[in-house]
Amino acid sequence: MHSIRTKVTSLTIAAVLLSVMLIGSISIVVAKHDAEQRSEQLMELLCDATTEKINGYLDGIEEATQTVSRYAYDSLDAAALYQGGVLGATAYGPSVDEEGRTEEQRERLDDYLRRYLEDTREVFQTIADSNPDILTYYFKVNPAVSVDAGEYWYSKHLSTGFVRQVFPDMESYEPDDTEHVGWYYLPINDGQPTWLDPYHNDNLGEDIMSYVVPLYRYGTFMGVIGVDVSYGSLVDQVDDIRFMQTGYAFLIDDTDTIVYHPKLETGLTLDDMSSAIESTASADKSRGSMSYWVDGHEETAVWGTLTNGLRLVVSAPSREINDGWYRMTWLVIAAALVTMSAFAWVAMRRMRHITEPLEQLAEATTQFAEGHYDVELTYDGDDEVGVLTRSFAYMQEELRTFIDDLNVRAYQDALTGVRNKGSFNLLAHRFDEVIMYADEERVPSFAIVIFDCNDLKHVNDTYGHEKGDVYLKTACNLICQVFANSPVFRLGGDEFCIILQQHDLLNYEELAEEFDARAKATNEAAQNEWETINIARGMAEYNPLMDSSMESVVERADLAMYEDKHRMKAANKE
Repeated sequence: MHSIRTKVTSLTIAAVLLSVMLIGSISIVVAKHDAEQRSEQLMELLCDATTEKINGYLDGIEEATQTVSRYAYDSLDAAALYQGGVLGATAYGPSVDEEGRTEEQRERLDDYLRRYLEDTREVFQTIADSNPDILTYYFKVNPAVSVDAGEYWYSKHLSTGFVRQVFPDMESYEPDDTEHVGWYYLPINDGQPTWLDPYHNDNLGEDIMSYVVPLYRYGTFMGVIGVDVSYGSLVDQVDDIRFMQTGYAFLIDDTDTIVYHPKLETGLTLDDMSSAIESTASADKSRGSMSYWVDGHEETAVWGTLTNGLRLVVSAPSREINDGWYRMTWLVIAAALVTMSAFAWVAMRRMRHITEPLEQLAEATTQFAEGHYDVELTYDGDDEVGVLTRSFAYMQEELRTFIDDLNVRAYQDALTGVRNKGSFNLLAHRFDEVIMYADEERVPSFAIVIFDCNDLKHVNDTYGHEKGDVYLKTACNLICQVFANSPVFRLGGDEFCIILQQHDLLNYEELAEEFDARAKATNEAAQNEWETINIARGMAEYNPLMDSSMESVVERADLAMYEDKHRMKAANKE
């Protein structure tokens, strides 16, 4: 007869042996997966770090060029362009009657543009002198605007610094001739600042990259502003990348064509090297991983997207990546044998009790990190896990309260309760990103209405700031009631703003009449001057031909508001 101890011992030994076999098998798979995942993570970290470094270099070039572009944009005088008869000109010819321009108009506009271009050149020169990576800088004026206004193109020479060059004859090339005039027409066709693919520049005698910004102002295409930088500096940074013993980096474009490779010739595609490519990409297509074959050897790679549209690929032989997990497998199996024989029985008895509340807490932590603060924790045991769970729940409640309060303070006007200027700037930035980078038809229709409370200073000076606050709240309440479907912002002092879309935009005229009627009724019922409503307003609807940003729409609405204010003052005098 076998004793209970023997039966339990036999069962335990059998369970341990089965567990060791099972864990050993799982360990091999896990060790392989972990080693591959760890190697891929290291490659991703290296790729991300280098991508960030190179993007910082490219972003510096972009910022330098954009600084000149913003200066050039802000410096243009609408009156000069209007008097010059070129408003509405495009890259492919003027949209105004060219024959209607007089010689005097041309000369006057050319005189203005010469001074204007010299101002921008001085700014450009200062920026180029402070940035050693800039090899050339230029401002090519739209021929439909002027052909004799002093456009410029400067290239750097070691001995003499920047030397003025002569632009090629644009009429000698078709707009689709990217080799010669792509630097001019590609950013125009893209409708936004553009990085050109690397190419060889005969004047400089080296490969370069170009960043070009099209300049539009008052619905008129003025020309392009651009710089050229050394492609070699980018290649040097790529050459410095090393991973493991034989890993390296190279550059491809969005068609998987090799732009630079330390071992292979430019122009090959990954399809040319491998008939079986497996690849994945992130949701925003900015990074991903792939595996492919070169000379019979499998390569594993990760890639990240650079600011100029190229992709940086960090690659290494798969056999080198997998070399470590073989050794790790035996270590894992040995560790499993030792630990399982010692702790199998205890672990099986206690694991469920320990892991369930921890898993719940881990899931809550993940949800918490993703911004979900309403996770419910049910475990309330009298142990360390219970203390941790209760502490976490308390911290969760405190942080939720703090974040709610912070959001209110950051984006709500304390007096009226509507959104403040910070909230408006945040929403305006989002509109600007859509206006700048989205296709024209994808920009939603919207309009800006600016409200200005007249005579606030008089109310404050006469009756005190407390009555002035009553005046502002009364005005704000009326705006919110009439334009109930539109966000209302207090921009500061006596000025409010709304963004009209959809229903309120389509029915603005009716809403404006309702606003005037309610204001009149309020004024007739008011017993005190500070209870009246005296508001000037101006509305401007977004026009892609006139507005390159939300600021432009606001400026037009503000101008319309001041016109309404003057009209109201004139009517009061009568």
